[in-house]
Amino acid sequence: MYDISNRRSVTLVIGCLMVLAASSSLTQAADLPPLVSKAFKAMETTPSNQWAYRMTTTDQDGTAIEQFDPSSPAPHWELLEVDGKAPDRSDLKDYEEGLKELELPNLADDFAFSELVDSRSLVLKSESDRTAIFSFNLAADQNDDDAEVAKFLAGTLTINKSPAYVSTVELGNKEPFSPEIGVNIIDMNVRITFQPLGKDGPYFLTSAAEKVEAKAFGFMNVSENETITLSDYVHVGNK
Repeated sequence: MYDISNRRSVTLVIGCLMVLAASSSLTQAADLPPLVSKAFKAMETTPSNQWAYRMTTTDQDGTAIEQFDPSSPAPHWELLEVDGKAPDRSDLKDYEEGLKELELPNLADDFAFSELVDSRSLVLKSESDRTAIFSFNLAADQNDDDAEVAKFLAGTLTINKSPAYVSTVELGNKEPFSPEIGVNIIDMNVRITFQPLGKDGPYFLTSAAEKVEAKAFGFMNVSENETITLSDYVHVGNK
């Protein structure tokens, strides 16, 4: 059985970050460093809903391969493989039901880094001829519900210099926090990587990994370790 709700943790985290960036109304009080500004602009120019791709998800339950195609009928996702085999009827039924329950993000959409990162918090941590690494806090409107979670998280950006783009984002919690009633996140780490499709872009998400240690209702230990890789990007036009 393919339970999509249990195997989409990292994609939903990325979706939350996209929503947080899109809804942020925080006024950026500081100008971005020129390299960061150039990199952010590069990441925010990928046309939305024009790219199909393949996604491989690996977790403690196994491996699944899916296809996203914005030119296909909604919800645009297709299950191709489960643990090395073609999905059976039960897999496909569970998958279709899961798609109805979950609103899954298009991971080929542009990433609004300029809205996601609080420019006031950026600190250059290290630099080489090829990259620069900055620490940051998430930007969040204090009137937004997501601000309660964002304040517990901090991250690092690895910026490629030539061409300028964001190659890696890492997020972790500064201290334990409770995102919802009955759940306490003890340790969380998310690592997202991006690469250019061509020499000068467009720039796409290529992998994401999430590790979480939590407690549910004060006594149940919960561990999650999930990785996704995105590949086979194909331009399907303006849909």
